[in-house]
Amino acid sequence: MCLTIKKGTGKRRAKKDIKVSKVLIKAGDEFFTLYQYFKVSIDGVYYVKMDRQRAERIQYCDNVKYFSPSVHAGLHSYLSRATAELELEWCGEEQCIIVECTIPKGSYYYLGEDDDIVSDTLCYPNKF
Repeated sequence: MCLTIKKGTGKRRAKKDIKVSKVLIKAGDEFFTLYQYFKVSIDGVYYVKMDRQRAERIQYCDNVKYFSPSVHAGLHSYLSRATAELELEWCGEEQCIIVECTIPKGSYYYLGEDDDIVSDTLCYPNKF
């Protein structure tokens, strides 16, 4: 999954905690991220170095092509639960859940064009 950086924005630092929604796959008592299938823990705090690309070729259904800055490495989530619910269709046969997480104050993040957000820190709740 990659994030196309919202036009007119750049890397930001959270001035307060940001509540976000994250889609996870539930496999028994374990939880995994939807695209990378990375195992996450209840009450876990995850850190990653974000990887911003200067230009990424993007092609839309109408065959319009343009170059836009994007982020490929980072902790992806959604600003609204409604948008996260749209991701549930990608789960197929898997059982997926939406978890309300927090990007803590002081974390770095990028806003995306699709109500998505990528951060360098993401805190999971103490229960799902």
